[in-house]
Amino acid sequence: MRIALVCPYDLSYPGGVQSHVLQFAGYADRHGHSVTIIGPMTGTSTVASIVSAGKPLPFPQPGGTTARLCFSFWNVPMVRMVLRRERYDVIHVHEPGTPILGPIVLACAPGTSAVVATFHSNTGFNFLLRIYSFLLGRAGITGKLASKLSARIAVSEAAMRLASRYLPPGSYSIIPNGVDTTLFSPKAHPIRAYADGMVNILFVGRMGVNEKRKGLVHLIAAFGRLRNQDPNVRLIIAGPGKPGRKIMSLIEQTGGIVLAGRVSAQELPGYYAAADIFCSPATHGESFGMVLAEAMASGKPVVASDMDGYRQVVLGKSEQAKPLLQGVAKAMAGLLVEPKNEAALAGALGMLAKDAAMRKRMGASGRRQAVQRFSWESVGKRILEVYEKALDRK
Repeated sequence: MRIALVCPYDLSYPGGVQSHVLQFAGYADRHGHSVTIIGPMTGTSTVASIVSAGKPLPFPQPGGTTARLCFSFWNVPMVRMVLRRERYDVIHVHEPGTPILGPIVLACAPGTSAVVATFHSNTGFNFLLRIYSFLLGRAGITGKLASKLSARIAVSEAAMRLASRYLPPGSYSIIPNGVDTTLFSPKAHPIRAYADGMVNILFVGRMGVNEKRKGLVHLIAAFGRLRNQDPNVRLIIAGPGKPGRKIMSLIEQTGGIVLAGRVSAQELPGYYAAADIFCSPATHGESFGMVLAEAMASGKPVVASDMDGYRQVVLGKSEQAKPLLQGVAKAMAGLLVEPKNEAALAGALGMLAKDAAMRKRMGASGRRQAVQRFSWESVGKRILEVYEKALDRK
């Protein structure tokens, strides 16, 4: 098949959607398909299969995060030309409603192509999104663009519920994000600097005053409580962006915290390998949690906020979390903690920090789940099956 993958977010910048798109492109290519990626880029690409859709700009969004999007309508002729010239069998648009690349591609998609959409977001109530969707709906644009979709995919039940609020009724395939379980593996070599006998807690995510949703401030506060009781713990923070003044002040007061900064894709598996515990304390709005899947694939126990998107990653099929402490529930692959509850988060981290056997059991369980549910051999096959069914309906 000739496949176009469309990503509205900066392909040069780390993010769950970008990672999913780039890794699936590799999977599809290995299975004999011709793949082009269309998306905005901060830099230039030497990869022939990537078509730049302009320069992105950081756009702070309600809810405490920042999206790097391209808002240029100058891309319309280029997008139309590429789609008509290449005659793709499948055009797969990720986050099709995200301004403005998704709607442009849907509007320009030729009728000969099967158009597939994947929905990743779970932003909860978003005033700007409501206005944007209302205006598209009043103009009749939402219905026209949705009518072009041959198939719909959502990465989780939470993402499907959000998409269903704004689109006309339709059926969805629930297919999670994929993870390279060979790259993210217990066999990866750990970063040597952290192999000194201390218990390493790892956080991977963007930082900055517009990234409050990632919950880093709550993790640092919880880590401070834990370190007062156990000085043999270290918090490693890996990710792009600059911490705000409040977080920097907390880091300086707490001690035992390493700011690793932006980590390359090649280095990242080594950070997971060096970790004893992985923590993602997001406050809200997560539909999946790519970093959780990467940590589980790496064989690490996870401590994550107890919310829909994260729960569907950490819990195995038909598994129910069991109450353990106040604000903490136990799963086979890790612990789920009430969002923003710093005392509960400190308790969960402390429990795992003290119990190497529990860490080993949970890490092994998470690894098994990741291979079964999130490996590209599983996820990629299911996406290609959606393509085939969409083409059969053309």
